[in-house]
Amino acid sequence: MVTLNIDEETLLELLIDRVKYWTDEDTLELFNQYYENQVYGGCFEGANFDVMSIVDNDYVNNLTITDRAEFEKAREEYISENNITDEDLEDVPTWDDIEVGENNIEFLSGYYIEAKTENALLIS
Repeated sequence: MVTLNIDEETLLELLIDRVKYWTDEDTLELFNQYYENQVYGGCFEGANFDVMSIVDNDYVNNLTITDRAEFEKAREEYISENNITDEDLEDVPTWDDIEVGENNIEFLSGYYIEAKTENALLIS
């Protein structure tokens, strides 16, 4: 085994280069936000590091992308299925209400909002 020291910028670049293998530019911004938070937050400090394993597992198994249209559809279904009244509607978040770091939004599949762009969410 080899031990390396890599600066954060290079580490982020390695991760994003692997994400490019899987996806297009729109999705790339979500993963860039996500990995930037991970890298600069110290998540990889002292860890065994395998770029392909990390990114491939995140892309295929650990994270979900929900676009704005899917969000709106899930929200409307939730409102309908739960008989939400107009006065209780303020308790059901809209797209503009959602922020990175929120968790447990009932009508989204997943638990935690990892990243957000104008048109999509990355959810773990």
